[in-house]
Amino acid sequence: MENRENELRNIGALEAANKIYEIGLLANQSTDLTEVLGAIVDRIASETGASYAGISLVDHKRQIIVHKECVLRDGAQPPEGHTQPIGTGVVGQVVATGRPFSLPNVALFSDYIPMVVGMKSELAVPLKLGGEVIGVVNVESKEMGKFGATTQAMLLALATPIAQAIRSAQLFHEERLRRKQLGLINQVSSIINATLTLDELLQRACRSIRERLGYGLVGICLVDEEDHKITLAAVATERPAEIATGYSQKLGVGVVGEVAVTGASIIVPDVRQRSNYVSVNNQMLSEMCCPLKASGQVIGCLDAENEAAGTFDAQDLMLLETIAEHLSQAVVNRRTLEHIAQLKNDLTSMIVHDLRSPVTVIQSTLQLLAAQSQTFAPGVQADAPAPHRPRRDPRSYIQHAQRSCDEMLVLIDSLLELQKIESGDLQLNPSRCAPGDMPRRVAARLAIVAESREITLKASSADDLPPALLDLDLVSRVLQNLVSNALKFTPPKGQVTVLAAVAPKDLLAQRLPSVQQGLLFTVRDTGPGIPENEQQRIFEKFGVVESRNSGAKVSTGLGLAFCKQAAKAHGGKVWMENLAEGGSAFYVLLPLESTA
Repeated sequence: MENRENELRNIGALEAANKIYEIGLLANQSTDLTEVLGAIVDRIASETGASYAGISLVDHKRQIIVHKECVLRDGAQPPEGHTQPIGTGVVGQVVATGRPFSLPNVALFSDYIPMVVGMKSELAVPLKLGGEVIGVVNVESKEMGKFGATTQAMLLALATPIAQAIRSAQLFHEERLRRKQLGLINQVSSIINATLTLDELLQRACRSIRERLGYGLVGICLVDEEDHKITLAAVATERPAEIATGYSQKLGVGVVGEVAVTGASIIVPDVRQRSNYVSVNNQMLSEMCCPLKASGQVIGCLDAENEAAGTFDAQDLMLLETIAEHLSQAVVNRRTLEHIAQLKNDLTSMIVHDLRSPVTVIQSTLQLLAAQSQTFAPGVQADAPAPHRPRRDPRSYIQHAQRSCDEMLVLIDSLLELQKIESGDLQLNPSRCAPGDMPRRVAARLAIVAESREITLKASSADDLPPALLDLDLVSRVLQNLVSNALKFTPPKGQVTVLAAVAPKDLLAQRLPSVQQGLLFTVRDTGPGIPENEQQRIFEKFGVVESRNSGAKVSTGLGLAFCKQAAKAHGGKVWMENLAEGGSAFYVLLPLESTA
């Protein structure tokens, strides 16, 4: 009888050993972590008779436990994406202590966390590698006292091969992920280097990231600093999105808006727990977002979302941030290229528009001279009787053509010298001069332009102007540009005045604090004035001014940009103000001794 009992005991031990071997072999037959865990919990549930069997893994960085795979024998729905802090519940106690935890009656444990309704007993054992708990095997039953010492011994025996299988699968997964990441980064780099518009680039990048990484949604938003908003520039989704590209929200609103303000990446395991979540697709439950930065400033955000909760970790975020760095530079480069293309178009438009006027004047003058030459016999004097006497002295036509040529040359010189100033190649040639002569010379040069537009042009200088050390040619062209611009915007019957005076002390203290003596040149007009929000823009290259009266937009070309840079080269400043009585005034404030 005793021999028979020993034989049965040995058979039972052999069967248990075979089960342990089979499950251990099962754990190591796949490199896919999900397959490994799914096969293990299914076999454990079968061998232990558990109503529920599951495996949880520890995220030591976030100090949480993530429930990965489980199986239920009664057909109930298993919990998805459930996480809990280390130290809470039965599983949390096992992670914290590193020891098995058997609970014959869950009602007697106050910190019991019901994963599935109706469970009455539970057993959990740690999965360890190198003394560190990497996960937990957990079984539960609807019967009290279901799991005894034999079940605990079997799970403890399985713990090591299961832990080794999990680590092998994790390492394989990490290596495969690295290859996928490198492939994705190369693909994104190829998209960035392709000849695409910014919108096309961002859309292709979103689609590539989503398809390569299997995310439910990937979107790129760009920051609009002027409107204090962030706008959805591109989005790729597996399911239809609730909002389309072009949708804007205020900075600080939503996860993306928060990242745009703080400049820090965010992982949201469950968006349902986030009060400021803005839904693009209501089936998404987890989200991660990182900023796009250029020169330390946030210019946008790269956002990814999934339908399951708790699907993003630190590695996912690190990859997203790497891609974001590439995209940030791409956005800056594309914007720069588009800006250059726009400048090129504006330059062409400005040259065609601004050079057309003087060329037209020259052309019409030559036509008049040709007509006069046919009706005016050689040797006939200006005082000859009609019809042989010319209606106007031919010399005035020649002067008209000469002045138009001068105006055209000023435009061309402004373009060339502005380039020199901005590149730092322009060298000032200051000389001792009488600044009071400048307004009169400029007025004389542009008198015929004013006359043709029926505008009164006046020049005046204060009597007490001292000699100044200035680049006479450069300052004269600054005034000529300002007067030409004033004539362009002043309506017929209006007036343009150019003045020179000693700069008031209080104005110097406000505008040029380090300068003791200065000159103030003023160009006033009776035009419509310039809207306040455009008064700084007009000093940019190819700035556009919108008339407050007609609403028409007119390019200021290079003239005002040249004036700003030329004054700066002298150590001075240029600005403008609308006058209370109507019109506007442009001011050029220069040091009396400009040696900058």
